Amino acid sequence: MLPLSHTLNIKPVSSAASPRNWLWPAFVALLASAPSLLVGFTNDDLTHRLMLEGRAPGYAGGWFGLYDFTPPDLPAPALMKQGLLPWFTDPGLMLRFLRPLSSATLALDHVLFGQSPLLAHVQSLLWMVVLAAMVARLYLRWFAAPAALLSAIIFALSEVHAIPVSWLAARHTLVAATFGVMALWAWVRFREDRFKPGLAIGIVALVASLLASESGLITVVLITGYEVGTRGLRRGLWGSVLPVCLGLGYLALYVALGYGTRAGKFYISPFAAPLDYLAAVFWGAPALAAELLVGVPSVATVVGGRPAQIVLASIGLCAIVGAGLLLRSLSAQLSPRARRALTWLSLASLVSLGALVGAPVSGRVLPLPLFGAAAVAGNILWGLWGRAHRPRGEPSGRKRWWLAFGAVALFQLGMSPLARLGMIANFAKSADTQKRLALEADVGACAKRGSIYLINGSDPTLTLYASSAILFHAPEKAGAERWRVLSMAPQPHRVSRTTSDTVELEVLGSPRRNNLFELLLRDPSHHPLQVGQVVKLGELEVEADAVSGGLFTRARLQFERDLDHSEACFMAWRHGRLESVPVPRVGQSLRIEFEPGPMGL
Repeated sequence: MLPLSHTLNIKPVSSAASPRNWLWPAFVALLASAPSLLVGFTNDDLTHRLMLEGRAPGYAGGWFGLYDFTPPDLPAPALMKQGLLPWFTDPGLMLRFLRPLSSATLALDHVLFGQSPLLAHVQSLLWMVVLAAMVARLYLRWFAAPAALLSAIIFALSEVHAIPVSWLAARHTLVAATFGVMALWAWVRFREDRFKPGLAIGIVALVASLLASESGLITVVLITGYEVGTRGLRRGLWGSVLPVCLGLGYLALYVALGYGTRAGKFYISPFAAPLDYLAAVFWGAPALAAELLVGVPSVATVVGGRPAQIVLASIGLCAIVGAGLLLRSLSAQLSPRARRALTWLSLASLVSLGALVGAPVSGRVLPLPLFGAAAVAGNILWGLWGRAHRPRGEPSGRKRWWLAFGAVALFQLGMSPLARLGMIANFAKSADTQKRLALEADVGACAKRGSIYLINGSDPTLTLYASSAILFHAPEKAGAERWRVLSMAPQPHRVSRTTSDTVELEVLGSPRRNNLFELLLRDPSHHPLQVGQVVKLGELEVEADAVSGGLFTRARLQFERDLDHSEACFMAWRHGRLESVPVPRVGQSLRIEFEPGPMGL
């Protein structure tokens, strides 16, 4: 039997943790998140709403399967045949995420609020408020009240929360963080206050965190860090056996049920591609640290390539070293309990970053690691304030402390909240853009029937979400049987009619540039397209005639009927909108210039 009944000889929480104190950070979180109420449905939100309304072909996942994008009864080849995935998708693609609890919260939005994005965002805002309040309660147990409140306010204002509160589909990390902090709170109550129900509450909350998102695994890291940091290595590891076993059991269940990703390069599995994952840790973990400690959005590494990775990694490493040096210089001002808490919190947060780089690096995965980073920042800020106000000491020495205080305050209380507002504004713009795209789209003769073929779709708004946006916002234009994306190359294209039923699509310019979101569908380094490879899609057969770097540069498209007598409509992104383009006559060609899409890609 595990020695879980052992408790530390620590007094209960002090009166500093009064409701008036820990509710202040909740109020700050409410104000900081309020602008997200103006964000409409965007990106995967549209797909989820169509699934819940029964307008997504073939979907049968119900309340709990909204994040299962390639379920067993609708694998990638079936989705390709329906037009829901492009022809160049790897047929072995798997994008399956086990997030039943978060999926149910989205379904609840649909049942209670219908197509109201405002009320759906109210639910996300409530999760944020509860999370901030619980974080404050824990900080007030371990730190002096001013340092605890500063830490909690930094947590509440952080740019890390911008994506989870703005994008409904990303709510899963917010739900996981709320249950994760609840699990830690209950576990601490069990250990320190002899609160017997704390063990059961902690286990249930941990399971809920895992069922909300993969990021819930960080809860296991935090509880283990608490155990080791407060009880010593041997007893701490023994005391954390139960949460660790639950985490391992969750991973085993995840794999046994067939969840996970495969065949794309967007997500990296540490088991399937360990070397690629180590490279992702090398670049991604410092970038995530930069967002936690400095407020620089780590998502810049996704769109900025290697130069952005180098810059963000350098900033992150400098921030880690700087925070460590500042904590060391201020350690004499901290109580033994605060020093112990900051030690295990900072180490657990740093370790957890290595588990969060399998997906494209962004702050949406960071609410739980932020629990440690905000505590470090808040205590540093309060310590610097105290040093700067000391009546004794050389003026030059006090000036240095003031400069350090100003720098930390600028990053945590200035840049990070401003970046959060900017991110929320971007999501609001994205939602408006997708609605306008749907309303302005010219689908030609295929508004009621036929098949739509989008020639150029380098921007994910076009490739992944345009059909959903039209079906959701302009259903009168969504009568086509299928919507096919023919290319995602961010380059000009030439469409040549070779016979009555055959078209040649060529990507112009050299070298063939890849597209970040094209890598979601195929990993060209491990699963390249081959010259001569044929993809049969029912009414269309595509053969890759030329390939560069594992991606097609020329393809032959053979239709089942003469294009002059078929219900095929070609579209292209031109002049800032989706336009219908005429099918070239036999022997003629049409050049489509590259134009960045709504997201600038």
